[in-house]
Amino acid sequence: SRGRVFVVGWSSPRGFRRAAAMASVGKCAIITLYFLVFVDTMMWSFIYPLSPKIVQSFGKGATEIGILGSVGALGNGVAAPFLGALADRIGRKPVLVTSMIGATIASVLTGFAQNYWFLLAARLVTGITG
Repeated sequence: SRGRVFVVGWSSPRGFRRAAAMASVGKCAIITLYFLVFVDTMMWSFIYPLSPKIVQSFGKGATEIGILGSVGALGNGVAAPFLGALADRIGRKPVLVTSMIGATIASVLTGFAQNYWFLLAARLVTGITG
């Protein structure tokens, strides 16, 4: 399918703009991506609804619940440009695999959190690994 040309629009001098054909992706890669998205969605679906009860069990209040919710986003916002540049330099796949390993470790740390600060650090790692 490398020789295919798809007509995209009328923007080139000859009347058509050419777009590259899409690369074929194996079934194993698609299944792996679906699994990663499923695990990521399940992680968010379980952690966020339970966060207030978990934080309250550590004797903290509404402010700490809000901080816990935003520290992951803060970590993601700080780390995303660096991870993007790293992915441009070494490739997307190693960065994706490393990020998923980091998110897995952070999820396990979240489950074993014995105090609020440990939980906060685990959420920061979740945000950084993105």
